[in-house]
Amino acid sequence: VTIVTSDDDVLVHPSNSFRLKEHMPEANFIQWENTGHALHVQWSERFNTLLESTFQEGRRRLGGA
Repeated sequence: VTIVTSDDDVLVHPSNSFRLKEHMPEANFIQWENTGHALHVQWSERFNTLLESTFQEGRRRLGGA
């Protein structure tokens, strides 16, 4: 599990992501600076790279390629 949040989200306060992390200590946690609510749009390439690495890690942990 990867939790990714921004630092300047006016719709969902970033503190909610920190709270989620407290209850999921095994999760990866990433906070991007100078980013708003639509971080997947603002940083699409960066976000897609993060997704790919998360998927690869999941496959690796399951014993896949």
